[in-house]
Amino acid sequence: MNQDSEQNSDKQTTNDHEVYPKGKDNHGRSYPGDKPNLDSADLSRKESSNHPPKNRPSRKNRNWQRTIVSTIIFLLLGSAGGGLLYGWHFIQRKLIPLIETEAGNYLHRPLELGNLKSISLANASFGNSALPA
Repeated sequence: MNQDSEQNSDKQTTNDHEVYPKGKDNHGRSYPGDKPNLDSADLSRKESSNHPPKNRPSRKNRNWQRTIVSTIIFLLLGSAGGGLLYGWHFIQRKLIPLIETEAGNYLHRPLELGNLKSISLANASFGNSALPA
C-alpha cells in the first residue's frame, strides 16, 4: 500500500464525494452529540472513579441549601399567618371603634355602630346602628 492509501483507509469514495466513517468529520473528530466509542479500559476507569461529578453539589452543600430554603419558607408562612391573625383582630376589635370616632368627629355627633356583618375592599356592612341626639 502506498502512503496515500494508508492515510485514507477510513474513507470510502463515492462518485461525487468522499464518505468518512459514521460520526467523524474529515479530520477524524467526532460530531457533537455523538456518543464516543469507549473501549473496556475507558469503561473500567469511569466505573472505578469514586469522585462525584464536579457539577453536582456535595451532600453537605445540599443540606445547607435545604436548610436555608426550609427556613425561608417557614418564615414566609409564619409572617403570612401572623398578618392574617392581626388583620382579623384589627377588623373585629379595633375597626368599629375607629370608624365610630372618625365618623363622629366628621358629623360632630356621637355615633354608635352595630356589629360588623361583612366587609370587602369597597364596602362594610354593620348591624343596628344609632345616631343619638
